[in-house]
Amino acid sequence: MVLRQLLLIVVLLAGGVGVVVLLQSLPDQVDLMVLVSQAIADLISGIQLLLSAMVGLGVVMLIAALVILGGVLMLGGIWRLVRLLRLLLFPNSLQGRR
Repeated sequence: MVLRQLLLIVVLLAGGVGVVVLLQSLPDQVDLMVLVSQAIADLISGIQLLLSAMVGLGVVMLIAALVILGGVLMLGGIWRLVRLLRLLLFPNSLQGRR
């Protein structure tokens, strides 16, 4: 039991030391400021693309709403025209219903 715990401790310590050594050698290989500025630039461009897509979707929804509104208005106008023509062409048939 003790040997197993000692082995686990050695493995964990070796892994931790390996990660620290890797992180210490990382700034020599990669310019951290360039990496951070590139990540921020990518984030800003992603947000711009998202906002642009949302504006485009809003425009499409507005156009669809206007098309539906136009259709409803035309149907309302046609319905009133039919009622007016029926009133003018058949005046006696509507008097009995009222």
